[in-house]
Amino acid sequence: MKTPLESFRGLSPAEKAAAATGLGALALGLCVLFAKSGRQDVAPAIASGAPIRPASPAPAGVAPALWQLLAQINAAWPARNKASDGIMGDASHQARASDHNTGLALDVTLDKDAGPDLDELAAALLEDSRVTYVIWRARIANRDIQSGAWRPYSGANPHNHHLHVSIRASARDDVQPWNLKPSRA
Repeated sequence: MKTPLESFRGLSPAEKAAAATGLGALALGLCVLFAKSGRQDVAPAIASGAPIRPASPAPAGVAPALWQLLAQINAAWPARNKASDGIMGDASHQARASDHNTGLALDVTLDKDAGPDLDELAAALLEDSRVTYVIWRARIANRDIQSGAWRPYSGANPHNHHLHVSIRASARDDVQPWNLKPSRA
């Protein structure tokens, strides 16, 4: 059997990044290393799509469902830019009504090189019944309006540098794994 160091040499850049990026990705990186080395006790869990779970409980006020979503995104794209990521509202959000203030909204930074395709992620999120609406590239899609069709969004921030997703209050504690790829192309 290969040593972990020998296995690391055979990894793709994305797998190396997963193995080397932060504590949250440490377990994923180790699983990749074990799978690459042929360990039969770990590889089936990865192949089965075993759910990624957050490394820590959701911070106070943050919906566990969104903490789960963020953990999955970070595990799938560990080297992505997170500059515009956010759940809880900052001072500008707190001055107005915002799902960020109640921990029911997540922003995901656009990173064309190392992050998810946000058009594809938006489509996947809109298929999930936990989601109320998504704002992305000056458009909004609300699952309860026009069957979730995209409409123009004219808010102060057009959301060209990050995708915004809001979830239903009733789905706050639903930590079932999120599908990050749309079922329809």
